Amino acid sequence: MDRIRYDAAPFEAERHRAFVQASWCKGAREPWEALASRLRRPETRCLVAHIPGDPDSLLGWAAADVVGGAVIWAYTRDLYGRLRRRGLATSLLFDLGIDVSEPTPCLFWSPAAAAIAARGYRIYHAPRWGSERKAA
Repeated sequence: MDRIRYDAAPFEAERHRAFVQASWCKGAREPWEALASRLRRPETRCLVAHIPGDPDSLLGWAAADVVGGAVIWAYTRDLYGRLRRRGLATSLLFDLGIDVSEPTPCLFWSPAAAAIAARGYRIYHAPRWGSERKAA
């Protein structure tokens, strides 16, 4: 399958919160506020992918600590089995400056993250990444 064509927009709470929150609550083990507080930090960037020319047709999103080089979370819609495993989340992370072919901390973990790591992506669970950096 070909890679997905998309446009990416910076996260805007009013426009994207419902989509990001709903997908977070489906897969994350932590409450919404854990991600919401990360999204408010200055070192966090979040991109939301949409169909080119149609900013209301959301495809997925990724958030990263761009200062520390850590993945916070990434999500791709499962649209009739046609979107996942086609590089969207990896591309969004790359757009954020995160290269998951290199060892990359991931702040929040899930069974999906473990499966992605098992497929050869070099992400690893580092839930205290931000606090470790501040203590150093």
